[in-house]
Amino acid sequence: MTMDSKERSQYKGMANKMQSQVFLKNVAIMLDALEELRDLSESLQGESMSLPKAYKLISHQIQVFQAQKLNNGDYLKAACIAADELKFRGVTLISEPQRGEKMICKEQFYQALTDSLQARMIPDSKKPFVESMATLFPKSWTDVLAPDHGKSELKLVSAKFLVPNSTELKQGYRDSKDSRGSDVPPTMQRLISAVATLPVSTATCECGFSKMKIVCLLLRRTLTIAHMIVTFVVRVDGRSPSERMESTAIHQDVDCQGPPTCQLHRMSQETRW
Repeated sequence: MTMDSKERSQYKGMANKMQSQVFLKNVAIMLDALEELRDLSESLQGESMSLPKAYKLISHQIQVFQAQKLNNGDYLKAACIAADELKFRGVTLISEPQRGEKMICKEQFYQALTDSLQARMIPDSKKPFVESMATLFPKSWTDVLAPDHGKSELKLVSAKFLVPNSTELKQGYRDSKDSRGSDVPPTMQRLISAVATLPVSTATCECGFSKMKIVCLLLRRTLTIAHMIVTFVVRVDGRSPSERMESTAIHQDVDCQGPPTCQLHRMSQETRW
């Protein structure tokens, strides 16, 4: 394969740009930021992720970006060492910047990421509600709890989820505190399950739509709604309906009196919704 002078000049310019110190440092800055964002994204996609925990993770990530405005990340440190030695993994670097090439302002770059995360945070008016939800989980409890710890928070959360703030619920919360979360009464478990159903990210929804496209093909026109629902549940969960019926989690989550067929019907309705 032969190249003309124009193509040779083009590839030579690309090689010179990739050998530039400025290009190497810019890529290193972006890699440090992308590594942090990747870890945050994977954490938010966890099945056990709750809204209070997600709020804490994002707040911590904002602090990390603020710190990286002053400190270099691992990739940027390696790039700076390679720039001083004018060699990166056996490739000789060019000290002079190429035409039109500019160094990314690290402080401005991380400040833009910080502002972007803060813009997606919960407004200040909703922060008391998030903090109230955190009091339901044992991980937020201290070693010594006051007798009335979480009383007002429990009232706020129960009103938000339309769960009656009854004497049974209050006593269930006290029993849960006494057992440090090892013995949660059914009334308290209903409220905790409602809090846990709040979506933190759109990852689960997007995966569900991808699975639905695999199941709902144009060639499957004779597939009924009932069979489609069961197939979709198996695709998403990985277990058959009979296996889901046998698991203790289904009996705790699905509040339905009657035979297993009734529970399967309730599951189908929830999945269809």
